[in-house]
Amino acid sequence: MQISYNVRKIDYRNRLRNLDVQAQSNLKSDKFFPVFYIDGKEKIFKPLSKTKPLSTPYFAYSEVVWSTILNRFFDSSTPVYELAIIEHIEDDFESKYHHGVLVDNIRQKNEDLVNLYEYFRDYPEDVFNIKDYINYALEFYDYRDLFETKFMKSNLVVAERFVYQLLLSYLKCDLNYHYENPLFKSVNGKVIDIAPMIDHEFSGMFLFIDDSLLHNLYFGKSIRSLFSHHLVVSNYPIDQQRFFSTISQNLDVISKKYPNVCKFFLSKLRVFLNHLEENPIFLEDNGYLVPFHSFNYEIGEQLYKKHNLEEAERLRVEKSSKQFVSNIQEVSNILNKEIYVYGNCLEKEITRKLQK
Repeated sequence: MQISYNVRKIDYRNRLRNLDVQAQSNLKSDKFFPVFYIDGKEKIFKPLSKTKPLSTPYFAYSEVVWSTILNRFFDSSTPVYELAIIEHIEDDFESKYHHGVLVDNIRQKNEDLVNLYEYFRDYPEDVFNIKDYINYALEFYDYRDLFETKFMKSNLVVAERFVYQLLLSYLKCDLNYHYENPLFKSVNGKVIDIAPMIDHEFSGMFLFIDDSLLHNLYFGKSIRSLFSHHLVVSNYPIDQQRFFSTISQNLDVISKKYPNVCKFFLSKLRVFLNHLEENPIFLEDNGYLVPFHSFNYEIGEQLYKKHNLEEAERLRVEKSSKQFVSNIQEVSNILNKEIYVYGNCLEKEITRKLQK
């Protein structure tokens, strides 16, 4: 499959501005993204973070691969990411790596982007209670009650487009498709549409590349969630458990309320899987990959969040001998197998639910 792995080289000092964003759930965090003007467009650089849990260079590959697949086979409005390396970013932000991705700015003039959590925080509905929501990674979120809201019932086009993006998140095995991911376009405070899908880094196919046991565990979790109606969230506080669901539970609701969206998704999915079978994905390095460890972020947390220099140095020494150099051909082979197997499982399960 033709995917571009060209690495764009940019200089932080040539940015137009920094786009500042604050995560809005109970665990607030500030994020920033340098904005550049390249090839006649505003492009946003999304750096890999030294403090984000489980971040590795393959987060960037996940963005590139999935955005290309979604753009080509599922939704041509999806902006395609490209690999990028930025110079001098650490002059202002030591907690960011030079490595990251570039993507077109999806915000249009006179439009605002509001995520699902922000909307229901400002316009709450009892049936979809998001009070105390916290963004936990490595989980699938419960969207069933969302489809009972007045907002979704009175905005059918937006609802259908959201359902389609939710199905795409399942195709990616997105283990972090939380309530701050879906973005709505808003004009003068009124939602007019859903924005193109962005943020593809937490795909289960690209997690724990350096640890086959953990990789298989969480990819297996995606498979189990697809077929299982059982929900095990005992590791979370009682008041948080309502936020999590299995994929199967969400699909039960979607297949009944939005069968046409499911059928449309299945038609696109079959075309994609047929193409993948004949044209596998081959990842390329092109000087982008560096040795990594899925838990390097623990060093960053101690250094930049807790300011514990001693513990950060202890972790750095401990992990220095554990940095992983991946065989990109082996990663490509596993990636193709997992996407194809999971895609077929997803197709069969949605088809089964539609036939009930």
